[in-house]
Amino acid sequence: MLKQLILENWKSFRYAELPLDPLTVLIGTNASGKSNVVEALEFIQRVVRGENTEAALAGDKTLSSIRGGVEWATRNGENEFTLKVLVAGNDDEADYLYSITLQTKPIMQNFRDKVTVCKENNQYFPIEFGLTNNKFYTKN
Repeated sequence: MLKQLILENWKSFRYAELPLDPLTVLIGTNASGKSNVVEALEFIQRVVRGENTEAALAGDKTLSSIRGGVEWATRNGENEFTLKVLVAGNDDEADYLYSITLQTKPIMQNFRDKVTVCKENNQYFPIEFGLTNNKFYTKN
């Protein structure tokens, strides 16, 4: 189950934390960011399912683009965004924080994925992996 969504420089959001429950309702006026929240979740879902990050944003033969594609993914004046989602573990002993950062300007590159295991006794075990300059890396 998703527990929290964190948006940094994503579309209209400079920084926002959204707690999530099994039923979460987004209410707001027109142009307040409701669709941007849904699109962040859609992008994360595509990446977690193994889609190429550029295709997850810009679309390809099988995927429609996220509204605005790569050009509109970052907040005006910024060149990268970070999306984080806190997921409840199956064993109720740990949660998992998934974070993805993408640089979109001048071209899309240098993305980072990071998974952090969060235990109740406040122990954190980060596992970082990603692609930088076309080279796969891992860090513990």
